[in-house]
Amino acid sequence: MMRIDSATRAVDLFGPGKHGFKDGNTLLGDPSTTLNASMFNHLQEEIARCVEAFGGTLDPTKYDQLATVLGALTRTYGPVGNQMLPGGLLLQWCRYLTTSAGGVGTFVHPDSFKTAKLLTIVSVAGTATNPSSSFTASWDDVSDLNPLVSTRVASRVNGVLALANVQVFVLGT
Repeated sequence: MMRIDSATRAVDLFGPGKHGFKDGNTLLGDPSTTLNASMFNHLQEEIARCVEAFGGTLDPTKYDQLATVLGALTRTYGPVGNQMLPGGLLLQWCRYLTTSAGGVGTFVHPDSFKTAKLLTIVSVAGTATNPSSSFTASWDDVSDLNPLVSTRVASRVNGVLALANVQVFVLGT
């Protein structure tokens, strides 16, 4: 990034070496700031590279690409949430009680992955009926209708499908 450096800039407008723009006054012979290609090239590349760094493709028909990227930097916390990580990686999580089909449930991601799931971790925090039983959890993208949108989860107690408090972490792009 750079500050305006044309000869007609407002010198030190924001402090020493922090030049800015000025309207000028033609009656006093004070010209307004002349815009130059260098300034616009720097501005263009700063914005374009930000969009591209988070996996976006520049699209001249969209006027919200930077806002979309800045929105991607936000995160949601709680039992269901997500966090955009550097390089365009997206971490999503969920904690819930499996209820459908006796221990099988589907975690619908807060945001769809664009390309692929890279890593899925599923764990059981305890069961609804017996917290001290032997329990396992697994995930299955094969039977999932759309693995970029959701993750199918199964929880078992002593080898049998059962209700359980499941935690799901999914990393993808």
